[in-house]
Amino acid sequence: MQNYLKRAVRKAGRLAVVDTAYLYSRHEQVHLKRIFREFDVDLVIDVGANRGQYATMLRQRVGYKGAIVSVEPIPDLVEHLRHISRDDPLWFVEPVVLGDRHGPHTFHIMADSQCSSLNEPSFAETDAFREQLAVSDSITVQGETLDSLFDRWSQKIGARNPFLKLDTQGSDLAILSAAPDTLPKLIGFQSELSIKRLYENTLPMEEALLKYKALGFDISALVPNNAGHFPYLVEIDCIMLRRGLRNITHG
Repeated sequence: MQNYLKRAVRKAGRLAVVDTAYLYSRHEQVHLKRIFREFDVDLVIDVGANRGQYATMLRQRVGYKGAIVSVEPIPDLVEHLRHISRDDPLWFVEPVVLGDRHGPHTFHIMADSQCSSLNEPSFAETDAFREQLAVSDSITVQGETLDSLFDRWSQKIGARNPFLKLDTQGSDLAILSAAPDTLPKLIGFQSELSIKRLYENTLPMEEALLKYKALGFDISALVPNNAGHFPYLVEIDCIMLRRGLRNITHG
């Protein structure tokens, strides 16, 4: 009996409870922490903030203490963001959608709110997310460009080293392309890349990266944007830094 217990204890010691979500996000957190420290990031514009997952991760896991502007157009989620940020004096909420123009936009709310988008869903390359991408409602929301939003907040905060996070389900490139005044001021940005297209008007990963390079940014890291996909990878995030940034920062 004693030998049996010893073997059981040894076996239990070899077993580990693994938080897979933590493992998938760990590389992102470590990399962002280094970027934010090295380049003294003082403003994060969190576009497609949803329920504040990214901002919360920055506060709790990355240790970022600077200003955050969460951009989210869905009214229920805007109220949630205002609630969870109420005790954080440097966390602000913008109830708009960013795009390539000002004015009203039709915004599609999906069964999974994280999948909501200005774009229609597409099932031509995969139907793995058909349930999540079912359109539950379409609403009219006010839109503006990144240039106008950044100009407003940089004047309020006096940001010197801003970082942009984009999670717009297919509109990342359109937002960046319509912001010629803001791009040269960014330390970098984080954007979703499509390996299999989930939305209409979305570029494949290779083409999007070429566009980002043409805008003056180079790849700093590729990181999972959720708990992963099996057996085939569907999306991944890229973290891009402005070209020549290290030389500018360190002289």
